[in-house]
Amino acid sequence: MISIPTVAVIYVINLSINYFVANAPANYWYLMEFPVGANLTAFMPEPPAHIPVFASIGLLLFGLIYLPFFIYDKVSARS
Repeated sequence: MISIPTVAVIYVINLSINYFVANAPANYWYLMEFPVGANLTAFMPEPPAHIPVFASIGLLLFGLIYLPFFIYDKVSARS
């Protein structure tokens, strides 16, 4: 719940730093451009449009991790 507003604040900080200091571009949390090298972000849309994709992946992983506990609770409730 706090992550998305924090990302918005960091993005504004990046924009501010990049506007005032042209020689040292800011890229905190990789919101302005992707890291160099082969990584998962090669399959993502350009920043900052990749944030909803990462949020969706996070929700999916949370659901998959929680699924065994959900099933256990449902089976336990029947007994």
